[in-house]
Amino acid sequence: MVVPIVRTGGYIVPMITKLEGHTISVTAGKDFLGYETDYYDVQSSIGSAVTVKFRHAEAVVQGKKSKPKQPALALFDLPPHDGFIRIVYLIRASRHDHDMVVLTSTDENVLRDLTVKTMSNGRDACQTSNRTTCVQIPAGVAVIPEEKVREAGKDQWKAII
Repeated sequence: MVVPIVRTGGYIVPMITKLEGHTISVTAGKDFLGYETDYYDVQSSIGSAVTVKFRHAEAVVQGKKSKPKQPALALFDLPPHDGFIRIVYLIRASRHDHDMVVLTSTDENVLRDLTVKTMSNGRDACQTSNRTTCVQIPAGVAVIPEEKVREAGKDQWKAII
């Protein structure tokens, strides 16, 4: 998960766009301080249920690197009984213009039904109940599922979107 760090709060990075002839330049505004990348391990267990556990974080703020002990956002502090999880991309205009939600459930079929409802009706259908959890990922934050693969004798990570 990549979380921008913005001086004024929130997660939307202010951008400055300049047009010079046929060239468009885009830079981050002065409120952008840096970013934090949080890494999680996802492990499966009996019946395809999974657990999500914070592994480590790396932050870069005003050019200085650090290793925070906690994630910037607690998006994956999920109820321990919710063993089925799905990240849903709700496309507004394009692959790059979307909302994201994390859905969990105690039951695989209930998760499927909640996923269909959320995809059909958007964020408004994203509801938490006694059998489900719905966490809306703030605009500006990126969650990119990856899997570890072995290539040329080295471990590498590849996006699984």
